[in-house]
Amino acid sequence: MYRLFSYQQFLRAEMEYFLTDEWAGWRKRQGDFIRLIDEFTSRKFNIELIEAAKAKAKMSPHPFWGCKIEFMRKIRGGDLVG
Repeated sequence: MYRLFSYQQFLRAEMEYFLTDEWAGWRKRQGDFIRLIDEFTSRKFNIELIEAAKAKAKMSPHPFWGCKIEFMRKIRGGDLVG
């Protein structure tokens, strides 16, 4: 679940990265994916397990997604040119 919630963190970061109106429909779909992950895990797993995995993913996303999140944040913050 940690990797799944790390992916969810990546989706959120992408939504923050692509803020222009032309991306509105795409952001809505990303939001739908986030909700689907929450709905699925809430039906299949214990709430304490879910909360622990979400907290870990938020604090330190899985390296695969964490690198992508950090890259987008650096570009958005002006530390890198995209």
